[in-house]
Amino acid sequence: MRGLGRWAKARARTATIAPLAVAALLGACRRGPGGTFVHSASRLSAEDSLALSAVAAVRGEEVGTLDPASLETKSESSQVVPGLVYYRSVYTPRGSAHMASVVILARRDTQLVILRTPEDFTAVSGGWIPDSPDGASRLCGELAAALGHASASVSRPVVFEHADDWRKVGFAPPGPPWRSQVGAPQVTQAAGQWIVQLWVAEPGRMARYECKLQTGASPHLEVTDSIPGAGFPPEKP
Repeated sequence: MRGLGRWAKARARTATIAPLAVAALLGACRRGPGGTFVHSASRLSAEDSLALSAVAAVRGEEVGTLDPASLETKSESSQVVPGLVYYRSVYTPRGSAHMASVVILARRDTQLVILRTPEDFTAVSGGWIPDSPDGASRLCGELAAALGHASASVSRPVVFEHADDWRKVGFAPPGPPWRSQVGAPQVTQAAGQWIVQLWVAEPGRMARYECKLQTGASPHLEVTDSIPGAGFPPEKP
């Protein structure tokens, strides 16, 4: 997969952890000696526990120094993959909103993973492939939001489903040329694979992704075009 490798390296390694094992690792917090947090295994979900371990790896910190109360996790079921649920966890240190960290998890049945590469998605989804153009379009939208360049940004990427979806972005496009370029996803099928072209609003730009889905292979996702100055306002480093 071209174009995403350097972004994937910044994330924590993929993990598949049984819920009980994760719960034993972390839990709800109370402050212990030396400014660390003592965790109670009975209060944190497996998703929050794994998210905290991923955040610690991304930030280069010890898990015990992170306050679980600063973590917010929201779930969303896949529109196409049966039983698949995405979890978007945002860790915002108290008084340091500009230093927030974001990790994406996925669960299907008993398997829970950190999503950082298309191979991670294949592992948790069991290599599931859609059987219709609409299914291919929706799955590629989910992949672009979960694995694209802006997946770790606080401003959640918005996949355009209609030409006028720029209204969802919250700030006006730079002009008519912008509107004429951005449109609904385009889906084709060739050589046994789905090929989807779709636009995604990201901080500081609109990005066009090409997504390829094929049985027996992990999804392919790369940026083929972009419009700087569109999308969401750029985030501070």
